[in-house]
Amino acid sequence: MNVLKIFLGVMLVSVSVRADNEEVKTGAELLDQIKPALVRVQYYLKYHDNVCPDVAGYWCGNCGRYHRTSAEENIIFNRPVEAPGYLTADRKVITPDLYIQKRYLREVKVCNEGGAVEAEISGYCVKEKAVELTLSEKLKGAQPLKFTTAPQSPLFNVSFSDEDGFWKTSICPFSLSGMIYSYETNEKYYLCKGSSMVVDKAGAAVAFTTFPRVSVKNRWKVSPESWQKYSASQFDELMKKVKGQVNNGIYMVKLVLRDHKKLGSLDEMDDFDDDFEDDFGEDFGEDEFGDDFEEPEDEFEALEEQVKVTHDFFTKGFLVENRQLVIPAKLNREAIELLEKIVLIKADGTEVPVTFKGAFKHFKIILAEVDKGHTVDALTLSDKELVADHFLPTIALLKSGEELVSYSNYTRAEKFNITCNNYRSPEFEVELNEKAYVFNADCELAAFPVMIRNFQQDRWSSDEEVVLQAVYLKKLLEKPEEHIDHSLIPVKEGEERTAFFGVEVQRLDRELAKLNRVHHLLRNGFSGAYVNYVYKNSTADKIGMKAGDIILKIALGEGQKPLQVDLDAYYQEEFPWSRLDEVPEQFFDRIPSPWQKIETKLNKLLTRIGISHELEITYMQKGKVFTRSFTVAASPEHFGNAGKYKDKTVGYTVKNMTFEVRRYFRVDDTAPGVVVAAVNAGSRASTAGIKPYEVVTHVNGVKVHNVEAFKKLTLNKDVLQLTIKRMTKSRIVKLKL
Repeated sequence: MNVLKIFLGVMLVSVSVRADNEEVKTGAELLDQIKPALVRVQYYLKYHDNVCPDVAGYWCGNCGRYHRTSAEENIIFNRPVEAPGYLTADRKVITPDLYIQKRYLREVKVCNEGGAVEAEISGYCVKEKAVELTLSEKLKGAQPLKFTTAPQSPLFNVSFSDEDGFWKTSICPFSLSGMIYSYETNEKYYLCKGSSMVVDKAGAAVAFTTFPRVSVKNRWKVSPESWQKYSASQFDELMKKVKGQVNNGIYMVKLVLRDHKKLGSLDEMDDFDDDFEDDFGEDFGEDEFGDDFEEPEDEFEALEEQVKVTHDFFTKGFLVENRQLVIPAKLNREAIELLEKIVLIKADGTEVPVTFKGAFKHFKIILAEVDKGHTVDALTLSDKELVADHFLPTIALLKSGEELVSYSNYTRAEKFNITCNNYRSPEFEVELNEKAYVFNADCELAAFPVMIRNFQQDRWSSDEEVVLQAVYLKKLLEKPEEHIDHSLIPVKEGEERTAFFGVEVQRLDRELAKLNRVHHLLRNGFSGAYVNYVYKNSTADKIGMKAGDIILKIALGEGQKPLQVDLDAYYQEEFPWSRLDEVPEQFFDRIPSPWQKIETKLNKLLTRIGISHELEITYMQKGKVFTRSFTVAASPEHFGNAGKYKDKTVGYTVKNMTFEVRRYFRVDDTAPGVVVAAVNAGSRASTAGIKPYEVVTHVNGVKVHNVEAFKKLTLNKDVLQLTIKRMTKSRIVKLKL
């Protein structure tokens, strides 16, 4: 049997001892009057579709809320989730709303010291955080509250809760402390104790305060019988209507990325470094090839994330008026550039072609348009902002194969935060997951979760998720061209979208920062970049930068937060050309390039911001600080996207010598040569001793300047005599085909 402890609270005011004793006596009498109406509500839970419910675990007296937790232990140990209840009629109980769905309920019991009876949820309050229960029979020893419309002062707060394993009743004088005025809604509220009952000195019930505030008008002094509620049948009908809207407006969307086959091999690369050391020894680890030896993993890191969040390239989108398809997918710039096709999949499996229209600047939302000639149902967007505390249906959509399975729930907006564009983002009593959509009582889409697109994100920050109200989405869709980032577009194969500033840089360290007297500006060398080389006619060259300059910061514009130039260390030692013959052929594709690749962190940062964006860079040159404006420019042809020729018969791939390769080998534009980009294991090329990054200068004695010439000179030949150069040493390799 639970032990009932009584805490009699008194107002902290200067009163006589006699007055205090009278208040304590009144409190004891009040307890005897209201105790028969206090009951405990017990929810016994179960799994549904192998999903464990997430429920309100315990009542927190500090914040006035139920903290949510997994109900797994409750189910395993047959322990109920409990909440206080107040008997308002012989078989009616009002209890705080724990947001437990019927599909997770095994049974509900209402109990007191006299026993327990079964109950069911019979009403969902619209503007109050409570539900109504109907008992299967009268509870022994229980007496319902008696409500009065003419309360006798003073009034008292009565709360009933489980604290430290004991159910306790707290009685204290009722007070309205302070006032809140909402400018947007023109509402005035008094502050008070939430989730409690208000009684007068005779013990008659006056009201329930389900929130820690009440209207300044006396309309809060009413019986729960007058509260607006959805009956159980009305609740089911509303959820059925909302599900119908979802089934006719939210669709599975297939995103086809151009390099999806390459993305599928990412899992094999996670343990590459460990496997390499086990099989080949530590000598060819970071000491020989530098930190960039693990570059393949870094290369795909951003795209790997896209595979995870789009669930094998399938995500969700919803259709609105004017055939506009809204896709709140977490795609970053790299993934959007690889986007090749968007397909809307209807419930019957019919695929509908969709045209990409853009990606929004501040939200990770893709906007597309259903092609004309196709009839597809659309959602209606709410044109009103959400109101705090009101009942809101929600639908969570889960992917099952290539179908969407919907689960209904409900929540209430607890408070609002200001996010980008000065939009109000609601926080809910039941936290939304990324698969949930919020509707209103008219079955209109009211809000949905979305990620903020943050160009200034650093290594320590993570993507911020907010809830975007539909009324703000309507504003974005009215003039989408004003809110779309026109640099966030799919890129055709072979088209260059990598930004190029035009410098080779290295990371600063504490000593280098002190030597150049910038340690106080760059966190002792933990940020910033030292310029080793400036390419002629590049953006850096045009604004006057020189080798030896130090990049301090980059900003999106005047008054904007500076972007950190935070680089990884580049090669600490020379590329080990002399030991290249020792590398087993199965590891050829893991050898990093000898030269600094175009995809440096600096260029990746500029790429993420977008080609053609106007930026400001601050750098130090010979002790003076300069700030210059520049436009982000696309890279010229580089080794990553250079023209190539793949010879399957010989088993190698060659590429053109691009500007950064010629810079590394210190040869001019007239020097002959194509670079060996790949050598297949077990091929004729590998057997002949040809290694990656060697340069073929002649074919059968003829100079070769590009892959087109190389192809002509090698095609349909029985014997090849290749002049191959490894740094300064040349050799002849003969191949019989």
